[in-house]
Amino acid sequence: MIRVSEGFNYELYDRNDVNRILGSKTSRISFKDSACCCFGFLVSKRKHIFPIDDDCFIAKDPIRKEIVVFGAWSCQ
Repeated sequence: MIRVSEGFNYELYDRNDVNRILGSKTSRISFKDSACCCFGFLVSKRKHIFPIDDDCFIAKDPIRKEIVVFGAWSCQ
C-alpha cells in the first residue's frame, strides 16, 4: 500500500493504466525492468516525479523506526 501525506496532489499509474492507455500495444512495456517507470515519466504532466519501485522497502533505523528520505526527478 502506498501512503501519501496530506497536502500532496498526486497521480499514481499502475499496470491497469498502462493497459487502458496503450491498449493493444501494452506488450511493448515490460514490467520486469525500468520500462514501466519510464511510462510514468512519459505520461505525467507534473513538474516533479517521485518514482516508486515495487521491490523497494521503507528503510528503518536500528530501533526499527522508519527512515523517511525524499528524492525526485525534475522534469522541466
